[in-house]
Amino acid sequence: MKHLNRIIFINSASMRYEELELDGNIHLSGFSGAGKTTVERAILYFFTADQRNLGIDLNSQETFVQHYFASGDSHIVYEVKKDDGAFCVILTNSENRIQYAFVDSPYRKEWVVDPVSRMVSSSWSEITKNIPQHIDRDLVINIKDYIEILWGCHRDHRYSKYMLAESKGYDNLLKSLKNVFLHSGFSHDGLKTNIVCSLSDSNPSINLVQLRSRLQDYLAVSEDLQMWYKVSPKGENKTRQLAKEIIDNYYSYIEKLKKIHSTLCCLQYAVDNASKSLPLLEKSKSENKALVKQFTEEIKKIRMSFDNEKEETTGRIAVIKDKLGKIASLKKKYTNINDIIGDVATIPTIEVELRTKEELLQKLKNANLSIEDKYKSMALDLKESYQKIVDEINSAIEKRRKQSEESKDAAEKDKDSALKKTEEIFAEQSSTINKALTVLRGELMDISKSVARVEATSFFAKEIQEKKDEISCLEKEIVSTSADITIEKGKYQTVKEEGLANENRINSEYFTVKDKYDKEKEEHKSRLQEIDSILSRYSDSLYSWLQEEKEGWQSNIGKVIDGRILYRTDLHPEHVPDTKDDSFYGIRINEDNIESQPFSPEDYEKERKTINARIDEIHKILREKTLEKDDLIKRSKEEYGKKLSSIRENIAKLELDNSARSNKIIRIREYILDLQEKAKSEKERQLNELHAKEAKKNEEIANKNKDLSQATTDKDNSIKTIMATYNESVGIIIASLSEFVSKREIEKTEEKGKYDKQVAALEGQKQQELSGQGVDTNRITILSNEASSLSRRLKGLNELKITVEKYKEDKSEYLDHEQEFVLELQKLKIAFNNSDQELEKIVKIKNAELGDAQSKVDECEANIKQINKDLEEYNNKRSFYANAFAADGHIEPQESGSPIGELINDYRDLIGYKVENINDLRKLVNRFNGLFKANIFNLPQGLTIDEDYLKYAKNLDDIINTGTIDEYSIGQNGVYIKTLQVIRMSVDNLLKRKATVEGVISELDREFRSAKLPSVIQEIRLRRADIRDELYDCLLSIYNFVESNDAILPGVSLWVSQSEFDKVRIEMHDLLSSFVKILFKPGNNEREEFTLEDMFSIEFRITENGQTQGWLSQIPKVIGSTGTGIMIKMLLNIMLISISKKKTLKKEDRFFLHCILDESENLPPEYIRDILDFCTDRGIYLILGSPSTLDPISFKRNYELFKDDGFRTRVQLLTERQDFNL
Repeated sequence: MKHLNRIIFINSASMRYEELELDGNIHLSGFSGAGKTTVERAILYFFTADQRNLGIDLNSQETFVQHYFASGDSHIVYEVKKDDGAFCVILTNSENRIQYAFVDSPYRKEWVVDPVSRMVSSSWSEITKNIPQHIDRDLVINIKDYIEILWGCHRDHRYSKYMLAESKGYDNLLKSLKNVFLHSGFSHDGLKTNIVCSLSDSNPSINLVQLRSRLQDYLAVSEDLQMWYKVSPKGENKTRQLAKEIIDNYYSYIEKLKKIHSTLCCLQYAVDNASKSLPLLEKSKSENKALVKQFTEEIKKIRMSFDNEKEETTGRIAVIKDKLGKIASLKKKYTNINDIIGDVATIPTIEVELRTKEELLQKLKNANLSIEDKYKSMALDLKESYQKIVDEINSAIEKRRKQSEESKDAAEKDKDSALKKTEEIFAEQSSTINKALTVLRGELMDISKSVARVEATSFFAKEIQEKKDEISCLEKEIVSTSADITIEKGKYQTVKEEGLANENRINSEYFTVKDKYDKEKEEHKSRLQEIDSILSRYSDSLYSWLQEEKEGWQSNIGKVIDGRILYRTDLHPEHVPDTKDDSFYGIRINEDNIESQPFSPEDYEKERKTINARIDEIHKILREKTLEKDDLIKRSKEEYGKKLSSIRENIAKLELDNSARSNKIIRIREYILDLQEKAKSEKERQLNELHAKEAKKNEEIANKNKDLSQATTDKDNSIKTIMATYNESVGIIIASLSEFVSKREIEKTEEKGKYDKQVAALEGQKQQELSGQGVDTNRITILSNEASSLSRRLKGLNELKITVEKYKEDKSEYLDHEQEFVLELQKLKIAFNNSDQELEKIVKIKNAELGDAQSKVDECEANIKQINKDLEEYNNKRSFYANAFAADGHIEPQESGSPIGELINDYRDLIGYKVENINDLRKLVNRFNGLFKANIFNLPQGLTIDEDYLKYAKNLDDIINTGTIDEYSIGQNGVYIKTLQVIRMSVDNLLKRKATVEGVISELDREFRSAKLPSVIQEIRLRRADIRDELYDCLLSIYNFVESNDAILPGVSLWVSQSEFDKVRIEMHDLLSSFVKILFKPGNNEREEFTLEDMFSIEFRITENGQTQGWLSQIPKVIGSTGTGIMIKMLLNIMLISISKKKTLKKEDRFFLHCILDESENLPPEYIRDILDFCTDRGIYLILGSPSTLDPISFKRNYELFKDDGFRTRVQLLTERQDFNL
């Protein structure tokens, strides 16, 4: 079994050398200040190594190390007993830092205190020399290492022999030990505090003072910001719209003032310019009228020239068409001419052949010439007779033919005469009609040209183009100005960032200086505290004793003693001979060369005054630096504010200029639309007139074409009639001739038959006779027939030869030139067709020139008329404008391009707008001002004159342009969201601790139900109870809200409507509003914090001697018997430690823990024994401190602590029980 066996103080605190045995239940008695708590803290330190949370007064200047280890020879030794021996831990001071030396052996005094000289070792290096070499020792300088070694969780297993108990979760046990010690005084909330603090070093809480500071203006600020950001269901922010209307109205007013002056300047320029323009316009009008006349004459001449050329071309086309017609008839006539030419080409051959045959026949005939002559004579007679008859018939036929030809010629003449007369009549009619058509077509062409000219003409084109050019210029100016605005905005952002950087630099320089002086001030304060501490100990110090008891001490001991030693109160100085070995100053040295002079209280007072003066000087310097910093920041804001204001004004002016340009563009476009509408109307009117004329001319042309068509029809009918009569007459002639010829041919045929018979008979006779004479008659007959055939053919060919000769003449004159005639006809037709296009092209150019000239004439007339009208209006109101000139100061003529009438209208409109502007501004500002209660804009109030309202609007514009509201809103939004998140984190921490606390309460209840209780107590029960606190309920609501929406909260604005976050935003605002109201509610407004203890209460049910009072929220001091309440409180604290011990230690039955209860009240002895038994059952030693001695037989040892004459704490063992066994 392990336990802390004893503790030894060596020059520690106010004890020179004291030992206390701790191997059982210990009672410490002594008056207040005797040192009980000092001992108890030192014991507790062994388990916890906590220098800060042992109940040391935080206002004192003395630290744990300074209190317990004031000098190098200050030590505390803890001895731990274990089953197989003991080990000890020696605490020493090294440069104000505690070292922990573990020694694997029971403690021996001679290690630390020299047995002979009684000198105490001043360091571990000296102590370790006194420890035998065979004993293990380990030195650690880190508190963490010390704790981990003690509680068995150090990584180095060689330290395991120094382990108290094996516990990795020792932290809660140590907290329980500390808090039971610190809160062991009687209080109904003591147990709750102990439970809470056993889980942490402090009682976790929510700082309500800080929350009030953050949220005190929430309702007012929220209402104003909600008004600023409020968006209607239609998505409109009427407040911002109202603010924008105010600003727009303000700048519109400023712009109108400038426009009024500018308009007057432009009006003066326009009047001067108009007076100068009239003569120039009259001159231009005359010049352009002359051009109109000139172009009209030129167009007339051009048309006449083209008409003459067309008539000539028409005649040439007719001649060529006649030739091509003749060629067509010749082609038809000479269809087989090639065959004929081939046949004619055979004439010479046939003539040769005919002569050959005739010569051969003649030779044959010459051989029988007499017979031949006889028969030839007879044949000749027959032939002559026959020929005579034939000639008579042919003569009759020829005569008849001649008669028929004469009749045909007479009919031809009649036909040609009739046709000629018909053609003459038609030519006269068609000429008349064609002339009329030519005139009509010319007129129609003129109308078409007029239509084309009107359609091509852009009425008011010049004015429209000028206006479009003006729009283009304005748009370019808008683009250029927009670029300037972008540049200005960039400048604005740069200047703004420079301003912020300058403020940051000023603040940085200020805080650098401030930190320097703060550090110096803290050093001075630390020195003052040290001086105060020294002076507070003066009366009991060595310095005071030396002053009273040792005259002249400054010249000897004062030169070598440490100043800190002089003001120690625990040295117990006394007079002893210098020869004594243990004297304070037992050696002799020559101090003459030592200049050191100890500080007297007066020196310390003087130093304190000097330090206080320096601190005051530092305060003064810091105040001056603060004022200087504030002044620099103020001047920086003014400087950069002026720059920003100037840039904002430039931006506003540029934006207003663009707005004015945009408005002017709208007006110009409306004017252009009016002109275009007028142009459209005028064009439609002229086109309608021309189309009406065109339709009329087309109708006249159609009628003339009908007349021409009728004349052609009449001509064709007459020609058909003439040709029919002619053809009928010719037919009769031909029929009569044909009948006559047929009859005569029949006669010829009959005569020919007779003749042939006679010739045949004669030939037969001749053949018979020749045959009788031996002549080859067959050959003669054949040759005769062939010669006759060739003679006939030759005759026919000679007739065709005449046709070939005629063909050659026609071919040379006509047929060979057909292609030339076709090409020439095509050229003439193209020339004829192109003639109209060329004419149209030339006339179009001339018409364009004519139209331009006429437009200029019209424009000049319109401008002259408008200028005269404008000047008349201006002259009628000259006195009005003169007064305006005087009111608006110097008027410098300024070109604008706008006419006088437009400028007059602009001026009149601007004056009216200006009055409306300021009236509207007043109404808007009053409306806007009434929306806000907290006046987060810091805008001027009590507005009366126009200048007040204009200043209000200007300030509002500055606020919006600088983003002041958005920055303020974002900042406040961040503060409130951060506040909610801080509350959530704090509540979350409290809830987690609360759950742990509830577990501890439940475990306490279970342990008490199964525990052996003192005889007077039958039952101790505990339970957690809820509390009724609207602040707690609201904190829980905030916790649940943030827990559910934490991921989206950074994107949520309390005042800007966001569709996806609106539900969250509204809930967040409601929660904050409720929380603020509760936080500032009477009763809550004085609460400084909300702690874990405010979240629950503990109820107790105690049964004493069979009586119970039910569940109570606190334990009364007296339940049934006197002291019962105190005993129960002690039992609860001991049980709390027992539970922590059980949870923490793996082998709790092998280790006894010390529970320290300080300042306990007197209890009956039987109660004390019951309490000690309760501790023993749980492996706990109780160390109980009280002012007076309690039952001596209940404790193993009773110690009394007291102060000796030297104000040192002394420990005296009063009683000891030898039979005390666990």
